[in-house]
Amino acid sequence: MQTSETDQLSLSGEIPGVEQGFTDRIIETAWLIGLLAIPVLFTPNRILTFYNDPKYFVLHLVAVGIVVAWAFEWAAARRTGGSWRLRSPLGWAGRRPERWAVICGAVFATSAAISTLASPVPRVSLWGRDFIGLGYELYSFLALLTVFFAVALRLRSLEQAGRVLLVVMIAGGITSLYGLSQNFGWDPIGPGEDFARNFASFGNPIFFGSFLVMASLATVAVALEARRSGKARMLIFAIAVLGVELAGLWISQSRGPLLGMATGVVAFTVIGAIWLGRRTFLAGIGVIAAGIVIAVPIALLPAGDSGGASRSLEELGDIFGGEQSTSVGGRATTWGGALELAGSWERSPEESPARHALRPIVGLGPDMYFYSYPLSIDRDPSGTGLFFAHVHNYPMQVLLELGFLGLGAFLALVLLTGYAGLMILRSEKKAGRADGLLAIFAAVVLAALAGRAVEQMAGVAHVSDLVTFWALAGLIVALAGISARSHGADQSAHVRSAPARPARTRPVRARTMGAAAARGLVSIAPVAIAGLVLVLGVGLFFIRDVRGIGASRVAAQGFVLIADGRDQDGLGKYLRAVELNPEVELYVMQVDFMFRAEANLREDPAEKIAINEQSLAVLEKYEDRDPFAHPTQRRIAKTELALGRLGQTERFASAVERYVSLAAEMRSFPTIQALAADGIVAAGDGVRAAGDIELGLSYTELGLTYADRAIELATTAHPSPRAWWVRGVAMERLGRLDEALASFLVSVARGEGSIYENEAHKGLARVYEQLGDPASAETHRLLAEVNQPDG
Repeated sequence: MQTSETDQLSLSGEIPGVEQGFTDRIIETAWLIGLLAIPVLFTPNRILTFYNDPKYFVLHLVAVGIVVAWAFEWAAARRTGGSWRLRSPLGWAGRRPERWAVICGAVFATSAAISTLASPVPRVSLWGRDFIGLGYELYSFLALLTVFFAVALRLRSLEQAGRVLLVVMIAGGITSLYGLSQNFGWDPIGPGEDFARNFASFGNPIFFGSFLVMASLATVAVALEARRSGKARMLIFAIAVLGVELAGLWISQSRGPLLGMATGVVAFTVIGAIWLGRRTFLAGIGVIAAGIVIAVPIALLPAGDSGGASRSLEELGDIFGGEQSTSVGGRATTWGGALELAGSWERSPEESPARHALRPIVGLGPDMYFYSYPLSIDRDPSGTGLFFAHVHNYPMQVLLELGFLGLGAFLALVLLTGYAGLMILRSEKKAGRADGLLAIFAAVVLAALAGRAVEQMAGVAHVSDLVTFWALAGLIVALAGISARSHGADQSAHVRSAPARPARTRPVRARTMGAAAARGLVSIAPVAIAGLVLVLGVGLFFIRDVRGIGASRVAAQGFVLIADGRDQDGLGKYLRAVELNPEVELYVMQVDFMFRAEANLREDPAEKIAINEQSLAVLEKYEDRDPFAHPTQRRIAKTELALGRLGQTERFASAVERYVSLAAEMRSFPTIQALAADGIVAAGDGVRAAGDIELGLSYTELGLTYADRAIELATTAHPSPRAWWVRGVAMERLGRLDEALASFLVSVARGEGSIYENEAHKGLARVYEQLGDPASAETHRLLAEVNQPDG
């Protein structure tokens, strides 16, 4: 049977006679490497400091490679393509929803850049706040969107689409096998065998499950492609991989991803029943059923001694109820606070009215929600002092960090992508190709994105699943382009947008040397621009990623040296890590810890002062980068207190100011209020010892205010023995001994086994001594000795 040119287009997706160029192959290779390596790679034990360092390294390398290749391709085209012309984006998009999705992606990227410029700490929004979990800072954000644009605009054939889905399937299979090995108690390269819930190469079981929602459905597409092509071995292999992936999803015991997977299957059922051919639809259902049949016995095998899921079926089903922070009921507290924050756009610390007026449009800034989260709640819901860096709802996260401009662009992109996918299915069914690859791929990818959407309503996006999500979103856009070419839409649009014009006749003029020189400059300029892109891309990657990996490796070596008792060598390694990558707060914290430990060992006050000043210099240098970093601020205040006690009494005022600021920025956290109370009362003791009695009493009364605030915020489940102890100290200093006695007794009762029980016994001994009860004083002195906490 002969096939027409249009039929050929529907099978290959390519215009006849057009072959992949060199840069096309580079760009495709880059995104395929990213889709495979980013989910699979991680840091084995003690090789690098951060578990996800290899993922970010590959992501940024892939993005730089794509941009550089694209720039040189553009330069080559400009040198041979005549004059430079800028085509209107609106004219290019026309009535094509997939092209409008690309434009919305560009607006989304622009909104992130604007939000970074308007951020209270642009440097942090650009490079990231917490290097344990990057992905929301501008650098990684643009890298992820680069993958989206590359797949959306450079993927031109169904063969390429099949390779994308195949690579996602392989990554899902590898990570699932690794997760299963952890489940059965064997992990030769990582720490996964020591955890109850398995996380494979993702560092978190939720990230593992979130990725498998998309990878499992991509595997269904590969299986259906193999069936259509008559590749029986590939079909069997794909079904086996699907079974392993579904077993991996189950052992992750992550309720959001399990719900997302169920949604994806339902979405495929609905989409397939409406738009796929009957045989293809039933085959898809059969593939999923076969995968489940394989997954069930694997998931039910006995887990290893330390592996295995820790949640019961009842707990897994209780996603919508309960008070736990991991349930939808628990998440509601965070969501409610986030919505209130979106109404007030309160910043911490406060900012000028002009900048505050911009917040609804540009948001708080990438990676800045963390600093406003404490202002969005009435009290710490966990009682542990832990902060949320994510709303646990991706659209809401986009709203808070990128504003309504970013949220609008993102929602428009998602809706247009979904609409484009449905248009593909409708066109293919209308053309009688409901069993074709284009329809199969569109149906399965749409189902995967639907499952992903539901999962992200209560989940946290991570670099491994984000790169997969953006690639699949780009794939729908690319498939829509293939569909349009198969129906001749590109050609007809070109004819409509570029009507023939009568040729203009120009008088022949002699070529002057000046005109020739100008043409020479014009022809060289594109190459120069591409060269500049290469230099900037390579330079950026070296400075941020190569040096960053080097710093991570050096810090990991420092950790090993300290564990082996070689503290000075370890300190040297951490100082080198700070030099290589000064953006990482963790390195600075470790340097400060080592300095303070060394200072505590010295007897000479001059040596103590010198070492504390060294520590303070390192902390203040990081403070210049991020003046809002809470751990750094706490360490600076503590070092200032130490220097104040060593004679630099002017440091006390600065320490008190920092504690007041910390308490204001984290007004809902009893742990922070108690910390501030402790520091301020300690500063009061130091000022009184230096001879300023009045100021010392003033500081003591201020500390008492924060202690009472901490007590008010504390709950029965999470009492605050520290706050009660500080309150007792403050009352003792103020001469209110009966109230001091009562506070210390409460601290003893609520702080059993903690350092504050011990300190409260010491306080009780002092108070009883002052009250003229030496017997009770001796009793509590003995209790303080007996109840010394471990470590």
